[in-house]
Amino acid sequence: MGSFKFIHAADLHLDSPFKGISEIDPAIQQELAEATFKSFDKIIELCIEEKVDFLLIAGDVYDSQDKSLRAQLRFIDGLERLSDRGIHTYLVHGNHDPSSGWASSLKIPDLVHVFTGKKVHKDIFQRDGENLAKIYGYSYSRRDIMESVIPEFEEKVIESPQYTIGLLHCCLGTATGHEPYAPCLIGDLTKLPINYWALGHVHNKQVINENPAIVYPGNIQGRHIRENGEKGVFLIEVDDSHNTTIHFQSTENIIWDTREISIDKCKTFQELRKEINTFITELRSKSDGKPAICRIYLTGRGSLNKDLMKQSNVDDLVTDIRECEKTESPFVWIEDIKIQTSSPIDREKLKESEDFIGQLVRMYDTLYENDAERQEIIDAVQLLFESPRGKKHLPMPTGEELLELIKKAEYLTYDKLLGEKK
Repeated sequence: MGSFKFIHAADLHLDSPFKGISEIDPAIQQELAEATFKSFDKIIELCIEEKVDFLLIAGDVYDSQDKSLRAQLRFIDGLERLSDRGIHTYLVHGNHDPSSGWASSLKIPDLVHVFTGKKVHKDIFQRDGENLAKIYGYSYSRRDIMESVIPEFEEKVIESPQYTIGLLHCCLGTATGHEPYAPCLIGDLTKLPINYWALGHVHNKQVINENPAIVYPGNIQGRHIRENGEKGVFLIEVDDSHNTTIHFQSTENIIWDTREISIDKCKTFQELRKEINTFITELRSKSDGKPAICRIYLTGRGSLNKDLMKQSNVDDLVTDIRECEKTESPFVWIEDIKIQTSSPIDREKLKESEDFIGQLVRMYDTLYENDAERQEIIDAVQLLFESPRGKKHLPMPTGEELLELIKKAEYLTYDKLLGEKK
């Protein structure tokens, strides 16, 4: 059997809007609009440079069924470049781009193999007349596939002398932070005679298992603050004995980052601004020439806390930093500054007291440490967020956002109860 190479990509989300970004400078907005397309172009270039045999795309090429024509044309253009060089592409539909929503007015390039929906299909990769790999793929025919499709693979997949690949957009295990579409367990995958599971849906890169390989490449470009870290694809090399080597390749064009900055040593806003400038300089120097979007969490205790409680001061600070970044290249855009600071009080000392304040501090500690206690808060406000007006104006906070709100409430409480005594 011959050796071969392929690239495993997923969750392209072409033309996806960047979430949580407001008041963007037009030039920066243009960078954001092109980010997913540039990441896809990097994948095409990588396929050509590495002379891979084929590209796998494990679903969610687009961000929604109502994809733009621009996104479709850019995608087809990239695949045509590969087809012209003899590189095959195998792709399945995911929950964001089910096959029912794909346009029929665009011609698919010759060497592009699209697995249709409703059942598992098989394709065979050949080179110089030799069968080198069998690829089994399942596409979503609709968005909400909530049942396991592993029985479909069990019916179709058989033992083979060829290297075997399973191409699937799914939720593996639990607690992935993603909707449980086509749910399955690691044991469901390892029991099948498949050498490499090319998965999509989870946006963080993960090598779940090595033999057989079970892999999520993650999405190719982060689109909001929770999609930070490296984004890209996996380059896979398979030798004559079907040994699999996995290499991660970065494709992001814009970096998302977060940083905690303490106000403990900052007596003035000028000193705080200097601390933020130092972080921005560090981020720019390590970004490898890529623009960055970051969220800053101000933490610690200090006299600045009182002024940071005024949202207008925080807004002015953000505006000042953004104005300075408009002329920088690459830019570092402050997505938001979150306030997690507190007044200069001795919280540990307060917690030891037996009075009302001590009970209050201990109550907040319980909220931070106990998921069930926080769930009671969520249950209490659920009706508000699910009401017609609530849905329109009040997005339900994530777990991280709820912790931020609790922390802010805690120190506002201390400020009101302790006043100048702190």
